[in-house]
Amino acid sequence: MSFGFSLSDIVVSYQLAGEIYRRCFTQAQRADVKYLQFGRDIRFLGQNLERLHQVVENANDQRPQKPWHDDDNERVTAEVLNTLLEVTGDFKQTLLDCEKLLSDNSKFQRSAANFVDNVAWHSSTERDVASLRERVHFHVIKVIFIAKPFEIQLLLGIRHELKQLRKEVAALRTILDWDPARTRDPINFTTPETYFHIPEDLSDRFRNSLAAKDPELSRMRDGLPLKEGFNALVYNFDRSTVDFEPSRGRGQEVPEEQYLNLVKSRWIIERLRESTYFSSLGPESLWVDYLRELEDEVRGQLVRFQQGGLPPPPLETLSRLPDSCFSIWVHEESSPRPAALTEHRPSEEKILELALQSRYSTHPSTLTIFRKSDIALRLVSATKDDQNERFHSEESKDVNMLQTGLVPVFAASQDTSTVNNNVLLCRQGQDTESYNLRNPADVAQFQRAMTGFRVSHDMSNVSWHIEFPAWSKPSSLSGKARLQLWHLKPLQKIQQPQDTEPGEGSSSSNDPTPYSPVGSIDLRRFWTSGTTQLPGSSIASPVTGSRGDGIALTHPELPVLIIFTKCHGKYTFLHLQLETSIFLKPQSCKLNIRKFCAEQENEQGLRSWNLGCFRYPEHPDFKKLELLRIKYLSLHFDTPDKRDEFCKEFSKLETLRNVDLNGYERTLKETKFLSNNPRSH
Repeated sequence: MSFGFSLSDIVVSYQLAGEIYRRCFTQAQRADVKYLQFGRDIRFLGQNLERLHQVVENANDQRPQKPWHDDDNERVTAEVLNTLLEVTGDFKQTLLDCEKLLSDNSKFQRSAANFVDNVAWHSSTERDVASLRERVHFHVIKVIFIAKPFEIQLLLGIRHELKQLRKEVAALRTILDWDPARTRDPINFTTPETYFHIPEDLSDRFRNSLAAKDPELSRMRDGLPLKEGFNALVYNFDRSTVDFEPSRGRGQEVPEEQYLNLVKSRWIIERLRESTYFSSLGPESLWVDYLRELEDEVRGQLVRFQQGGLPPPPLETLSRLPDSCFSIWVHEESSPRPAALTEHRPSEEKILELALQSRYSTHPSTLTIFRKSDIALRLVSATKDDQNERFHSEESKDVNMLQTGLVPVFAASQDTSTVNNNVLLCRQGQDTESYNLRNPADVAQFQRAMTGFRVSHDMSNVSWHIEFPAWSKPSSLSGKARLQLWHLKPLQKIQQPQDTEPGEGSSSSNDPTPYSPVGSIDLRRFWTSGTTQLPGSSIASPVTGSRGDGIALTHPELPVLIIFTKCHGKYTFLHLQLETSIFLKPQSCKLNIRKFCAEQENEQGLRSWNLGCFRYPEHPDFKKLELLRIKYLSLHFDTPDKRDEFCKEFSKLETLRNVDLNGYERTLKETKFLSNNPRSH
């Protein structure tokens, strides 16, 4: 709504409310009663917005058609609509937030949730739902109160046009008897008679509360600002005696806080009428009609106590209430605000938190990554100002790795003097997101979050040479490169402080053995820290299929050697899965290497250099990559020490690969034996 509010925004909003209710609350669900009420609130808001739309449509049907149509009144109608938005608040954004919350619970809303799912959804969204219900309810009551004044304003505009039309007709007939001063019926702008006197003690408490909250405002001669003052009026009146009904069991005793909120509402009305902002409006303003409508409602409640039907609480009792009860503004703890973006949502888990490079040391930035599924992630960038506690910026991006390119800018330059730690995410049809990480260790963790593979070795300035079979053309390829060794090991969920189970840390800041580009792998820890519980493990998993219960075995994912280089001016990946037939030796060894080239040469093609094609689970484009059948691949290092280091890490990956494959074969044989020998069960 930042580009102007129009009738179409109302239409879109009530249609969105109806769609949310239909999709999330009418299908087979077992939601808690609180969430069912959440759905009813959304539907009720949509219904009231639809009534506002009908009011506008009815008014348009009654307006004179051209050439007697008054364009000036179009401008007045637009001003009324803008005032409507200011009065009711941004209900469209609230509905979008509701939709986002419910879409985050897609598992719950699209299938009949069992008890465990329902409880998890309930506990993890309790605060989000409470906050959004508060916002929706606040919109609803303001829409209800503004509906009648809004309709009156539109009808008065039509009346003005009709009188203008009569004037023109009279002029044509030379029977001009129209008086411009009577374009509208005069509106009594005098303050209505006050039926209720606010005790001085209570008035002083209200005034002190106002000064304590905002001393500057209490000294302003202009008085209460319109939007904030009306919000306070609606907020307090909604929490007054409007829902109180005496009964035989409850007696005639009115809750003291409810009655005090009613008195407070009357006090706010008087302060608004004294305000320069209000008195300068003129009788045709929607704010004037809005206040008149609210004043009638407040007066209606006060009459219940003035006519002797209900005894008000004693003044002494009201005076003993705590200062918090005399607060004028909407309470901060009740103020509708969204949950922090850095908090995990239902059906997602926090797997990584890293510090980003900041231009200013006083503005630290962090990146938090949440895993929603095998292909879906949510990335949150947050920045704060150490010198200003109130400044806090957050931005959340949903990433589908099948539609997003992972561009390793850090590997684009072979010049060690220009090495950086940047990574790009290029989404189809959307802007590119750049993440400037602090060091290679954080780059490796970011890669791991995006691809599922742990970088066990990383080395720059390596020369490579591919020799093809004699019948192939060209006969060879060569170049300079950065290379990495990968092993499948997706990041685990970051354990919360209250969790007592030991687990592997998920970021470079909490990993007991942080990654080092030239470090080695601790074989014992690497194998025992949970790999058998993650994809690529050889451990059997029980499954239930159409033919009954069974055992599912997942073939281990092979380690990978990946080369970041350039071929014919294009950024290129050379991807080699380390099968059992591949090993280090001085003789030739037949290999199959997958080759991925950027679409264009040099920097123009950088954005299409997508490392995500090699992620786990397998990317749809992986099988489409060019397959090179080569005679051998040779690697040349700067020093013998670097060569020995690479050979050492390569050998450890071979060992891990063999452990995985042997475990898989052993489990497969045991499973076959059990299935062929029922007596052994």
